[in-house]
Amino acid sequence: MVTCKICNKKYKRIDTAHLKNKHGISVNDYLIKYPNSDVISDATRNKYSIAQTKYASSNVATMVNRSKKAYQTLSSDTVKLNEWKSKIGTKSSKWWKDVSDCDLQSRNDKISNGKKAWWATQDKSILNEWLSEWRYSEAHINMCKSNQKKATKAALGRGQSKPEKAFEAELVLTGIEYESQYYVGRYPFDFYIPSKNLLIEIDGEFYHPLTESDCKYPIQVNNYKRDKLKTKVAIDSGYELKRIRV
Repeated sequence: MVTCKICNKKYKRIDTAHLKNKHGISVNDYLIKYPNSDVISDATRNKYSIAQTKYASSNVATMVNRSKKAYQTLSSDTVKLNEWKSKIGTKSSKWWKDVSDCDLQSRNDKISNGKKAWWATQDKSILNEWLSEWRYSEAHINMCKSNQKKATKAALGRGQSKPEKAFEAELVLTGIEYESQYYVGRYPFDFYIPSKNLLIEIDGEFYHPLTESDCKYPIQVNNYKRDKLKTKVAIDSGYELKRIRV
C-alpha cells in the first residue's frame, strides 16, 4: 500500500481519478510537489508486470499459431507456396511495399468511385435550398475567414524561417518594440513596428517572385498573387509596408 501525502490515506495506487476528484491536481503536479513519493505499491506493480508478461506471451503464441496455420494453408497449394517463397527470398521490404501500395490504391479508388456514384444519385436541390439563405451571408463569410486564420496559424506552427529568426533577433538586440505574425484583416504579416506603423515582410527570392513572368511553379504563382493582395490590404488599411528580399 502507498500513502497519499495530501489526505494521508493508504491505497494500492494513487491514480489520476483519485488526485483529480479528491484534491483537484494531476499526477504530474503531485509528483512535482512530493518528488520522493510512490504512486503505486510494489505488490500492485508486480501484479501488473505479471499480467503484462502473460498478455505478451499469449500474443506471441497467437501470432505463431496464425503463422503455422497460414503456412499449412499454403502447403496445400504447391504453386502458391513456391510463389510465396520466391517473393520472401527477394528484398521482402520492397515486396511488401509494392503489395501494400497496390492494395491501398485499389482500395482508395473503390471508395472514391463509390462515393461519386452515391452522390450522383442524390437530389442536390434540397441541400441548395437549405443553404440558400446562409450561403454568402455574413455568418458564412466570417466562418470562412476564421477557417483561413486557423489554417494559416497551423502552417505557421511549423516555425519561422531562418531569415525571419535572424531579423527578429536583430529587433530584440536593438530594443525595437514589435509584434510577430501581425494580422491585418485575414492576412498575417511577418512583423509589425507599432512606433512607425510599419509592416515588414521577409521574402525569399524563390517563394516570392517579383513578377508573374518569374513564376515557374504553381506555388510561386499563388504566392505572387497573394503578395499583391496583402500589399493592397496593408496600404488600404493605412499601414506602411516594407518587403525585405533575402
